[in-house]
Amino acid sequence: MCVCDCMCCVRQCNSNQVSGWESVNHLQPLKALQTVYFEHNPIWADTANPHQINANYRRKVMLILPWIKQIDATYCR
Repeated sequence: MCVCDCMCCVRQCNSNQVSGWESVNHLQPLKALQTVYFEHNPIWADTANPHQINANYRRKVMLILPWIKQIDATYCR
């Protein structure tokens, strides 16, 4: 389950076994959402090395949530 610091600003979902992009799709109605944290979830991890970030992870988050300002500890351009 995700822990939320502020429903309109930050959604923290670190280490929560978020394994499918359909889970991220559920955040689309939250247009005021500015920051998401998905580090150490299956969608974050590289399939060949689960301790490394998936090269497409940030791009996929930005495609699903194009208004997002920050993914994990990194600001979006």
